[in-house]
Amino acid sequence: MQQTETYKLNLMEGSDTFSPQPLNENMEAIEGILQELTAGQVRVAAGTYEGTGIYGYQTPCTLTFDFEPKLVMVYEEDMGFLFGDYGSNAMVSNLILAPKGAVKARRYTYTTYPSAIAIYDCFAWSGNSFSWYSYTNAAGHTESARTQLNETGKTYHYFAVG
Repeated sequence: MQQTETYKLNLMEGSDTFSPQPLNENMEAIEGILQELTAGQVRVAAGTYEGTGIYGYQTPCTLTFDFEPKLVMVYEEDMGFLFGDYGSNAMVSNLILAPKGAVKARRYTYTTYPSAIAIYDCFAWSGNSFSWYSYTNAAGHTESARTQLNETGKTYHYFAVG
């Protein structure tokens, strides 16, 4: 019986009698090759979601991937910072960056220099899913869909590495 040059898979010849053994050997070889290809492989996912307006610890945002993420980034269309809406000198950080296992992070909103209001992001990791909700540290500046990166009708982007 002949074999392919690169992977040494069995090739049936016209004079060979049919036997399942060469076919089974081919399947085992292919499975081994696939295991080698996927071992230690970095997986990446990127996409968008449209905000739904939900926010808070009882209604976290969730992204689910085809793999277990090790790092997740969520950001608004324009990334960087937003200006306005909270005062003439306002900036709102609109980027969440979460390495696997992180449970909390802090972003800032500057309403009037030099005072700052912290936005805290709380994370949950479960298999292939990553969830988060956000809250603030100041009276009168409560959490919102905007601070949770889930404002109704707004497009948000995500990037995950696994």
